[in-house]
Amino acid sequence: MQKESKFRKVKSYLRVYSDPERKSIFRITRELSTLLWTHKEIPINYFTYYLFKKGMPNGKDFLTSKLAAMIPSHYNDQRLKEVLDNKLYFDLFYKQFNVRIPKTILFNHGRRFAMDGKSFEIDDFDAFKSMLKDTFSRNPLLGSIFVKKIYSSSKGANIYKIKSSQLDADPREFQKIFWEVLQSEFLFQEAIRQHEHLNLLNPSSVNTLRIDTFIDESGKVYVLSGYIRMSLNNHYVDNIGSGGCMVGVDMESGRLRKFGYKNFYAHPNERFTSHPVTRTVFEGFSIPFIPEVKDLVTKAASVMPGLRLVGWDVAIGEDGPILVEGNSDYGLTGNDMHYGGYRTHPVFKKILEEI
Repeated sequence: MQKESKFRKVKSYLRVYSDPERKSIFRITRELSTLLWTHKEIPINYFTYYLFKKGMPNGKDFLTSKLAAMIPSHYNDQRLKEVLDNKLYFDLFYKQFNVRIPKTILFNHGRRFAMDGKSFEIDDFDAFKSMLKDTFSRNPLLGSIFVKKIYSSSKGANIYKIKSSQLDADPREFQKIFWEVLQSEFLFQEAIRQHEHLNLLNPSSVNTLRIDTFIDESGKVYVLSGYIRMSLNNHYVDNIGSGGCMVGVDMESGRLRKFGYKNFYAHPNERFTSHPVTRTVFEGFSIPFIPEVKDLVTKAASVMPGLRLVGWDVAIGEDGPILVEGNSDYGLTGNDMHYGGYRTHPVFKKILEEI
């Protein structure tokens, strides 16, 4: 499996040669050599950031892979990261500060379930199905439920979506979810009703914003940058690793930048100016509630001061933003790429200086 992954990566680099939008081989070689000499590190992000394409910068303003990987752990107290890593702790912690988060319906630990302040045991598929049917019947406006593993549900893994119509229509798939749930711990949450304007990008997934914040030594919270993720098909997960796409957001105007990018190794050379299914053009598309989004992540950051550098995932609901989760070990690369190079960011310069 590891050999196959390495082969796929090498194949992705070789495909750059046939890209009609690439810079000249001479220029690519010169820019790569300069970055290698300057940073003493193989400049992988020259490819993953699509810097080999015409009109793109040469890479000197961007973080190296090693530097991007080490920065979050320097600024975040590892004893506190459990609050963000554990979805149940995250839910319980941010509720007390009236931070708007998805509504949790129930959660489980193996066969023990907790709902409405009561604990009970379920070890039978029919009883599990009956419980969910009753939940849907008591909440007629509940369209669907997201089932997320309390741990290890990053990158779109271990996340399931259940609709009321699915309970009888697709019993085999639902039984698979049931046995997965009983083997671990899961959080059952009400599905977010996405703002209709975001549905113009992709109505099948909740298209979440990744916004990162930084707390300086005086305690001031800064919103650094952001980008939005969306599915490129009819999948309900927007993650890039699951075939999604990311587009940079101007955090002042709330408007999208020109290009959308997929995972380089899965789809080398591909970038988009519009969504391939909905045909919505990215450049100039306006994200609603951007001031409220910035207020939301600022508040979320301020009540957890021991985690100074965090990547927040925010959905835009029908009447405003909703904080989906926080990531203390988040990959800086997405924000670095879409900002246009964090070495030029006035606040991030302070981050680098403090290190």
